[in-house]
Amino acid sequence: MAGRAETLALALKGGGIQIRNPQDMSVRNTLPLSDITGLAIDSKNSLWVIQKGQILHYGLDGQILPGRIGNVAKATAISIDKNDVMLICDNGPDQQVLSYTLSSKPQLNQRYGVQGGLRAGTPGKMAANKFFALRGAGLDAAGNLYVGMCFGPNPNSPVLIRSLNPQQQLRWELSKYAWVTAFCFDPRSDGTVIYGPESIFSYEPDQEPGKGWQAEAITLDAVRYPDDPRIMGKDACSTELRHLQGKRLLYTMGQTGGGYDLYAFEPAPSQIAHHVASLKGDGFAWNVDAEGGIWRGQTPDQNIWHYAFAAWSDAGIPRFKSPVKYPVPELFTRVTRAHYDSSSDSLYIGGYTANKGKKSWGLIGAVVARYDHWKSGKAQFRWAANMPEDGHGLPPKAFDIAGDYLFTIAVFPTAGKDAVVTIFRLDNGAKVGNISPGAAVGNQSGWADMIHAVHALRRKNGQYLIMVEEDARGKNIVYQWTPA
Repeated sequence: MAGRAETLALALKGGGIQIRNPQDMSVRNTLPLSDITGLAIDSKNSLWVIQKGQILHYGLDGQILPGRIGNVAKATAISIDKNDVMLICDNGPDQQVLSYTLSSKPQLNQRYGVQGGLRAGTPGKMAANKFFALRGAGLDAAGNLYVGMCFGPNPNSPVLIRSLNPQQQLRWELSKYAWVTAFCFDPRSDGTVIYGPESIFSYEPDQEPGKGWQAEAITLDAVRYPDDPRIMGKDACSTELRHLQGKRLLYTMGQTGGGYDLYAFEPAPSQIAHHVASLKGDGFAWNVDAEGGIWRGQTPDQNIWHYAFAAWSDAGIPRFKSPVKYPVPELFTRVTRAHYDSSSDSLYIGGYTANKGKKSWGLIGAVVARYDHWKSGKAQFRWAANMPEDGHGLPPKAFDIAGDYLFTIAVFPTAGKDAVVTIFRLDNGAKVGNISPGAAVGNQSGWADMIHAVHALRRKNGQYLIMVEEDARGKNIVYQWTPA
């Protein structure tokens, strides 16, 4: 709904524009105008609409009036202030907010934001005046600009609201980058760089909670790559990043598993990634090893498959070798996770056994076991550990390994504590202890929904960073732990 409430109210309906009495919202008239995607009203009670890519001017009787604006590449929203200055969000290649003085021949008087948006300067690198995914804009009485940005209608996309002063300097910003999303560490950064499905963050672990992170880049360019799956609602996912033969490759997998979408980055210094391949199939037992190889534990022939990374094609497409197949160890009746550690040639398998059956979907299973010498063809059983159960009697949602430890994350609260992380030793499977949300986040966390809802990393100083998905409040939580 848009309009001047003291005069009239407007509403977009499937059959056109409804003009309503502001006192009781009863319908006064309906204008049979189709294909309207944006609507505003000026001080003379005439209508300006986005219709089939143009901004057109109508009277309240539905008659077309002079004032067409037809040279905006991709108008996504309009607003009009009390001085009859119209702002147009141009979500085309320019990625700018355009200011027009309204008349029978509207005049462009100002452009907000650097031309090209994320493409300006270093592609992807964020700045206050680099706009993207424009969804709305407005001015206050002091001339301060407010800009809303979001890639799509799904709630998983980054959402930003910025306020800039008349000199186009940042006043403040509100943002949301994670919801049903699990971030990952850049394995070469010692924990100081974090990747989301379409975002890159710097992170300073020594800062107080909530103060050490900064959004540095947006990796999604919806203008150059309009078919990117992340625009189409496929950014509810977990992420993995690997550096392969001098190039970065981002792996993303959705909430219900099913394999990976792969995103390659443009040549440096660009921070833009684009979809280059997919490796799909049923099941939850998918993982990426340190060399970029993909492991799949739930396969049509009930083996464990490994797709080793081979090379980049001349066109920049990652190529994988045909899968090497390994038999499932006799301990398991069902494999739900398969996590390979190349440093020790060990495979950590999660799943169910004859004595411990399946209780729900998408979990790591009731048991995790370690097998050494896996690729040699003479796999050797090392240990098996029963997984902890949460307050609903369910095993954890996800696990990861780093350094000398294995980390799991629970779905439901356990003994009154949300999203409990349980730590096990890698050498013998013994339980070490638990971590749960502290006072910095109100002792609260939402469910963990992602297949890889926990990512762990051992820093050079011996400290461990454990990052977990937090759905309820749109964030990821990072725990810092130094073993005694």
